[in-house]
Amino acid sequence: AREALAKAQAALDEAGRQAQLAIARDHAGRSQALFDAVYLVASADGVISQEERRLIGRKLSTLVGAPIDDEAIDDHFEMSRVLYEQKGLEGAAAEIAATVPEGEPRHALLLAASTVGWADGGVVASEGKALQVLAGALGLSIGELHSIMAEAAKSKSS
Repeated sequence: AREALAKAQAALDEAGRQAQLAIARDHAGRSQALFDAVYLVASADGVISQEERRLIGRKLSTLVGAPIDDEAIDDHFEMSRVLYEQKGLEGAAAEIAATVPEGEPRHALLLAASTVGWADGGVVASEGKALQVLAGALGLSIGELHSIMAEAAKSKSS
């Protein structure tokens, strides 16, 4: 009986370890999706400005709950760049949407991306297109996007 109990406990411990690994992978995927979304908007005009980088570091640190330095941003953005080059705007947006659950997480992701769009004083046409494609992939309407963009415009200095 003790041997069976020990085996059952070992199996339970292993199942718990596997669950923790799956949760960590899921969290890492969602964090990368956030960087990917921000990258699609920040790079849409061909340049990621210093103001955008500063804002990205500050906003994403808040969302992921840990400080993010320039090196980490560069590493995440390199993965984002590869995703964009391999899949294009629509494909990258679809992959982001597949990673982020519906509801508040999608709103928060689009709000972060919109805030970065406003970082240089206004959202240019190429950034607006990236936001529209991203919103569509996330299942959000243009009206919802406009509401989120208005919210982002108000909060860009916070």
